[in-house]
Amino acid sequence: MYGKAVGENIKFTPPLNGKSFWLVYSDTLFIQGVSDILHEGDPIPVLKAVGISGPMLGWHTLQITTGEAMWVSPEGNMESILEKDMSVFQTAITSTDTLEAKLDDTGDVLQPDRKDKEMHVVHVKFGSVELQIDRWLDSDIEQFMNIKITKTVEDGETGICGSGVVSQVTADQVARPE
Repeated sequence: MYGKAVGENIKFTPPLNGKSFWLVYSDTLFIQGVSDILHEGDPIPVLKAVGISGPMLGWHTLQITTGEAMWVSPEGNMESILEKDMSVFQTAITSTDTLEAKLDDTGDVLQPDRKDKEMHVVHVKFGSVELQIDRWLDSDIEQFMNIKITKTVEDGETGICGSGVVSQVTADQVARPE
């Protein structure tokens, strides 16, 4: 199943190359990143995909890559979402909560040296969790993402962003793909 097995990686469909790492890992929410090198001439690890799952999402999984976004049911049924700029996806995730995701060109520039570049931003909100994912699609070679996660830290939460300390994730934390 997709995000259901605690302690296992979120299963991306189709499978992705790269190194998986936890951005947030708690009893209620799993946010996993996948890094890969920017391109053969520049072996810097960058964020290529994000998977979001767990009980807080009713065991659904939201997969976001530089090129697409997928909503995956606990049974594995996939729905392509946010297929064009200015699109919105909204769905009930539990009996009391809704997930909203939208794709637009507004948001904080999470990487200052890209302030003059065209923005493709995925905004996700559910419960008290908000994510901003900047997709950088400059060319076929230079495609990667930056992410900002805003949420309350849970007891026992781990992951690069799960400590409650506000910081930038460095290349050393993301570890080079094997």
